[in-house]
Amino acid sequence: MAFLRGALAAFALLVGLASSAPAVSEGDPAPTVKLTALDGVPMDLAEFRGKVVVLDFWATWCAPCVDQLTGLQRVSSDGALGDFVVVAASIDDDVDAPKAFLVEKFPKAKFRVAHDPGGDALASFGADGIPALYVLDRAGVVRHTHFGPGGDDDLEKTLSALLAAPPSAPARGPVD
Repeated sequence: MAFLRGALAAFALLVGLASSAPAVSEGDPAPTVKLTALDGVPMDLAEFRGKVVVLDFWATWCAPCVDQLTGLQRVSSDGALGDFVVVAASIDDDVDAPKAFLVEKFPKAKFRVAHDPGGDALASFGADGIPALYVLDRAGVVRHTHFGPGGDDDLEKTLSALLAAPPSAPARGPVD
């Protein structure tokens, strides 16, 4: 029964039926989100203030999500853009599924991996499905979003601009 509930929740997220919160747009502060790392340790997005954060909601069964994780691994692994944090938040019901998946597919990824089994954090952003990607500036303001399948050509440009800005620069709308 738990599997069926999880499958129905995942389907609802995929087709956009589960989100009731207003959608977070570029220029909005990120909602207060508390996740759980795969090892069970609580993770709060606020702990990353002062760093640029890429928050990616994904699931092991979502092929476009895997493509997006591959791109995030590429962008984050060489360090050429600078120091930023990638938080990959799995909406899989079972915490063991993303653990095994990441060990097999992304053993060298520099992601902070979180678990959002009910999709509550995803829903707090008002996302209609996955993959859902948010880039937050050092003050926790959403500066870039990308939803659904397909490459995100603007991610590197956005990260470069945010990482080049002085850490104390005030947030002023979306990055162009």
